[in-house]
Formats: sequence, structure tokens, C-alpha cells
Amino acid sequence: MQLILHFYSNQNQRETALILAQVLKKFLVAASNSRLKALVIYKKMGAEPNSLLDAYVLLEGKNAQQFARSWIGTIRWIGTSKFSKIEKESSWFVGISLWEEDANFQFNISDVSFQTMRSGGAGGQHVNKVSTAVRAIHQPTKIQVSASDSRSQAKNKQLAIERLELKVIEYQMNQLLSEITSSQATAPPLNENRPIKTFRGSDFKKESTKKPIKKERQRSKIEIKKRIYNDND
Repeated sequence: MQLILHFYSNQNQRETALILAQVLKKFLVAASNSRLKALVIYKKMGAEPNSLLDAYVLLEGKNAQQFARSWIGTIRWIGTSKFSKIEKESSWFVGISLWEEDANFQFNISDVSFQTMRSGGAGGQHVNKVSTAVRAIHQPTKIQVSASDSRSQAKNKQLAIERLELKVIEYQMNQLLSEITSSQATAPPLNENRPIKTFRGSDFKKESTKKPIKKERQRSKIEIKKRIYNDND
């Protein structure tokens, strides 16, 4: 199951941008502790350091839908503003909504066709008499890659599949990113009377959460492409 969640705020205040960043951090930690994969695929930073105006998160895992239900809605944050001269406890609100259910980042080997061809040897040697190089073509997107690293056709085929899978997922995620940035959809209104979660903290800039202990696990293909979106910082 793959879901895309939208983190947003309808309040144009410096505090809410800082709070939204903290709420996102808490969400990512909670998702990791629940053995879910959460990837920030888009974020728009605020004027203050470590502040956030908008973010989209791809949530993946067996119980992703159940976990998301406990976060979707209005989040209330109670604290004292560091930007106000009046030292009075106040409340700020940010929201999390479901942007897309069952996001489709799939790579099916049945969609791939293969071509074999002869490849030149290392150091400019003559072309091999046996066709060991492999070209893999993803028919839905027409993306193609080739592999001629090995003298074994079977190994080259496996290499081509691995390279093609990464390129296809990268393409799908870039398509999604383009859709997000061009979307004019209005975020749901915040329900300040019935927040789904409440957090408390005063120094938004220094508020932090302990990072979970990293466990050895197999990375998903989506995680491998995380570096693509670091430029949005």
C-alpha cells in the first residue's frame, strides 16, 4: 500500500511554518517506529531556518492506511511564541490530508521486452561473435537501457533489469512531482475544535525528537531515489 499525504498550514504565520516542520519530523519518526517507509517527495521551505510551508510524503507499508488515519486531520500545537513580546501560551494549527490513495509506483517485468546484440570487448577489441549485450525496453514508457558489462548474457540481462527499474521509478516520481507542483487543489480547512493530535513545545527552532535506532533492512527502490528531491530544500 502506498499513500501520499499532504502537510500544510492555512495560517500565514512564522510559528506555523516552524511547527509544520516539527510535525513532519514527528510523523517520520512515528512511521519509522511502525516499520513503515516514509519519503518526503516534495517540500517548500519557509523564510525562517528549519521552517516548512508545504510538504508531500509518500507512505509505504502493509499498515500504511491504518497508520495514516491516526494522523490525517488537524494537528494542534500549544506553546509560547518566540516572536511575540507577550509571553502567553497559544495554540497553532496545521493539517495533514490524504492527497492520493494507492499511489502506483510499480515496475512489472511483464512490461519489459529484451533485445540481444553483439558488444565490443574491453580495450577496443573486436566485436564479440556471440550476442551477449542486452537492451531492456519498458513498453509503457518506452524507457530503455542496455548492459554489456559481462561476457554472460544472463548477467547483462539482470543488470539491464536493475538499471531499467531505477529509471522507470525515477520517471514515475518525477511525473508525480510535476503533478504536485502544478496542482491548484485547495487543502481541506482546519478543524480547530477537533484536532486529531496535540503537541506541546515552546522553542520551535530547537524542538527535536530522538531518532529511532536504525535497523538493517532492505531499502525499497523508492528510497534509492531520495537524493532526487534534496534539491527542494
